[in-house]
Amino acid sequence: MSTLTVKELAAPAGFDLTLASGETLDLSGGTVTLPSSAAVGKLVGFKSQIIGSSNISTTSTTYAEAAEIAYTPQSSSSTIIMTYFGQVALDQGSAENLLFTRWNRDSETSSTNILSTNEFGHYAAGVPNWTLFGSVKVDARYVNTSTTAKTFRFWYRRQGSGGTMFLHRSLDSTVNYITIQEFKENT
Repeated sequence: MSTLTVKELAAPAGFDLTLASGETLDLSGGTVTLPSSAAVGKLVGFKSQIIGSSNISTTSTTYAEAAEIAYTPQSSSSTIIMTYFGQVALDQGSAENLLFTRWNRDSETSSTNILSTNEFGHYAAGVPNWTLFGSVKVDARYVNTSTTAKTFRFWYRRQGSGGTMFLHRSLDSTVNYITIQEFKENT
């Protein structure tokens, strides 16, 4: 094996430096410095929890807890992304309604430590049978500063003039779930 020592490699004008097909550039014995514009987050933690397909419902315009997930961060300086995925429906003959959702952290009260609030859908009265809004995906972001265990909760409520709002509603075997992704910025 030969060693080539150079201060800088440069390609001729109009060309890029490339590696021949089938060759490998082994950088494991040194350090690679990328430009700051190439900095991306590194996934340092992940948790997924299946909620199941059992309906939960409300006729209230007050938030009710739909699901929760406990997570202990891997880093004391990271961004945590929470995702809820599920199915939503209203009972037939309901007046116009909206689904409101909310994520919060470390509180059993929906109005404390709020991370996001969202609204979905529109239902017109008189539509026969169940009307699904379809798949609902709700994300929230939390800037984390410790490795202390946290509990994230997903809340829902109905907004409108009547009827029942169903969460985890599915006409097939669709699975409802929550995921946590923790990212640490590359330094």
